[in-house]
Amino acid sequence: EEHELGAAMANFNNLSPRVIFGTWVGSEYVRAGLLRKREELATKIAPLVDAGDPIQVAYSEVLQGEVELARGDNNKAIELLELADHENRTPYSAEGLAAAYQQSGDITHAVKQYEKFLANPDLSLAQEPQQRWITAHYTLALDYLALGDRVKAQAALAPLLILWSDADPGLPLRKQITELNNRLR
Repeated sequence: EEHELGAAMANFNNLSPRVIFGTWVGSEYVRAGLLRKREELATKIAPLVDAGDPIQVAYSEVLQGEVELARGDNNKAIELLELADHENRTPYSAEGLAAAYQQSGDITHAVKQYEKFLANPDLSLAQEPQQRWITAHYTLALDYLALGDRVKAQAALAPLLILWSDADPGLPLRKQITELNNRLR
């Protein structure tokens, strides 16, 4: 994963918009547990953020929120991600906020955010955050189950069962989906 992210960053100086692209890749570095790489990227991105451009500022806040979440500062992460989501709602801000609530143990707010995120698949499908959109179904199903709502859990999982019906059964997420589906029956 680190190798592939590094390959994505190989042409960073030739890309535009670098702040947005850097946030996408930086967020994946954070999710992969590669905080050192994110710090290197932050050094490149910080001077590029145009404080007068709310979109660039919001993407910068998404990345900062992801880092705070990885560091375990859930409250700061939620604060930054809420701000970013309010300023410029993107799949990264929406899913990041849901993940922050999830990690903080606030399942009720996590469910609301995952529902919002999944309500508009056009923002995620066939784009970089597509995998997060797919994984969000599984997480939302787990949350519904934790809240005691098996019907909603099955409904949240249903799109994945259809989309991944022919997927390689050895994929970790496919195994998790299958296991959860068996638990819900």
